[in-house]
Amino acid sequence: MALAAFLTFAAPVGLGALLAVLLMRVAPVGRVREVSTALGVLISAGLVYAIRALRPELIVQQAQDPERFEALLRSFAGPTSLLLPPAWAAQGIWQAAHGTLTWTLLPLLALTAVLLLGATMLATRAYQEGWARALDSSRPRLDPTPRRAGRLEKLFNRPGAGGSLAFKDLRVTLRDPTQWSQLLVVVALAGVYLVSVQAVPIPVPQFRGILGYVQLAFQGFIIAGVAVRLAFPAVSTEARAYWLLRTAPVSPRQIVLSKFLGVLPVTLVLGLVMGLVSARSMGLGPTLLLLSALVSVSNALVITALGVGLGAAAPRFEADNPAEIGVSPGGLAFMSLSLAYSVLCLLLLARPAATSVLRPDLYPGYTALGSPEGVLGLLALLLVTVAGTWISLRWGWKRLDALE
Repeated sequence: MALAAFLTFAAPVGLGALLAVLLMRVAPVGRVREVSTALGVLISAGLVYAIRALRPELIVQQAQDPERFEALLRSFAGPTSLLLPPAWAAQGIWQAAHGTLTWTLLPLLALTAVLLLGATMLATRAYQEGWARALDSSRPRLDPTPRRAGRLEKLFNRPGAGGSLAFKDLRVTLRDPTQWSQLLVVVALAGVYLVSVQAVPIPVPQFRGILGYVQLAFQGFIIAGVAVRLAFPAVSTEARAYWLLRTAPVSPRQIVLSKFLGVLPVTLVLGLVMGLVSARSMGLGPTLLLLSALVSVSNALVITALGVGLGAAAPRFEADNPAEIGVSPGGLAFMSLSLAYSVLCLLLLARPAATSVLRPDLYPGYTALGSPEGVLGLLALLLVTVAGTWISLRWGWKRLDALE
């Protein structure tokens, strides 16, 4: 039993050691932390998505039937293919528990030996060289040669100083693994949400349409959760270097607009993907599909502007970690206002959405939006979107200018 347990846990240890040495040898100099952070976030996000894709609610349903639940447990007890290492370990431990050794321990022993030997040989040849390179990279090498701006930087520089600030924020975000790794978490969060929406069993079409429209408020809450991490601390991340930025010919208006335009693509793409994919997966009609896109765009614009504006109105330049800025009283107020705005968008378009769902025979296609209630709802949505975006940003740069 001790031999089987040793071989079972020695194989993952050997694989981990081999991956660690490969990471040290292959990763760019001084970028081991960034690469390891990316791998950790990707693996964690993949595990969360995989667990949700398995639809664990079906296990609860099968638990009501003893025979089906037993078959489910039997399927999890051991892999079906004998060519996989988990099958070798499962059979080896099972037979060792009964006091006998099985042949499956032999390929497991060979695999463990190959992994440990490979990690040792690779470490002998490469670890010393990688360690020396890491020590050399600790001393910065200054290159006095001026570098020309790349194509992407030139594209950002066209709008003026605001575009240059946006490109600077993009470069800083990509250099900091604690910042750009949040985008991977956002992708995993959106995937889990879409899988959860698709797994909801709704046999009645009318109820499915109403639920598909109401869940847009929850999508707004997800966008707000992303914005409280990216948009709300956008101005505060300048930290004590903000006063150096203010000595340049850059106005608070340009600073706030650059932060807004830098975060907007993330929230806009996230909102559109969640809105359109969830509407498609739930089989919603054309009216609700169009309303999902419009509400998603409105949520992205106003919530992003609200986050940047509130963050600029009450900046925390002394904060050491951007994560602690979002849990401040201003961050909580931002989340509350964002959720209230998402609900307001639903209320403005509730009448045409309800008529298209409850009376599809009288309002086929997009005819519900052509009714007086639909036209007024669309005009009201346009008005609150423009007003909410403009007022939030303007209030932000006015308060930021008043700090001086």
